[in-house]
Amino acid sequence: MKVKIPIALVALSWLLWVIIIIFLTMPTALADPSNQTTIQAQAGNVTELVIFGEQQSNHWAGVFGNISGQIVLDDAQNWTMYHWEGITYPAGVIYAANETVANWEGVICMNLSNNQPGFNCTGQNEQCLNVTKVESFYGMSPTDADGFDETFNSSSENIMVGTKQLYNCLKTNLFVNDSMQTQNDWNETILTINNTDTVIFAGNIQNHVRGYNNQTWDFQLMLAVDGATSQPSTYYMYVELS
Repeated sequence: MKVKIPIALVALSWLLWVIIIIFLTMPTALADPSNQTTIQAQAGNVTELVIFGEQQSNHWAGVFGNISGQIVLDDAQNWTMYHWEGITYPAGVIYAANETVANWEGVICMNLSNNQPGFNCTGQNEQCLNVTKVESFYGMSPTDADGFDETFNSSSENIMVGTKQLYNCLKTNLFVNDSMQTQNDWNETILTINNTDTVIFAGNIQNHVRGYNNQTWDFQLMLAVDGATSQPSTYYMYVELS
């Protein structure tokens, strides 16, 4: 299904932000007849079978693609005094947020520890997202094998958000050529903003690096969705070109 994607440009300091609103829906999972196999059953015999099955995730969707752009000299109303064509080799960070983001200085690493409270996590009497809250947003239960803390289970990613350096954020590693990657090209990080319900997925932009299907892309991200509902999940995507 093709989706029309509205694009707006916003200038922030020395950064170029591209806001893309996307709507994600999960397909209904049905048995695929092409995956069937046959066995021979003979009277008087007892045979051991070793069966391996795959179930499509009901909580995650993927986006991937390439990025191009230009350098502009804009005012606050996006009137352009001048622009320079062709960012041939884009670099920076791509973000996907479940809400619009205005306070980028307030972005922090998300804490999915079971000890993270939902309130007053830094002593400022603020609301804080924790693993219980964020999984409930997307219809996940604590026992799901594809939950947030089962997915983002490594705390070793450093990421620059604008001019703010974040250290030891939770991350996961997306696949390359249908397999677990051996390098760190496709790390994905999870971020948030206190006193909001904002969930932000972030990843570094690559320069035509082989991705999950062995084709070259500039970005690939997994985004959480509630597959139990027919309502689409809306994400606001921001591209920070550096």
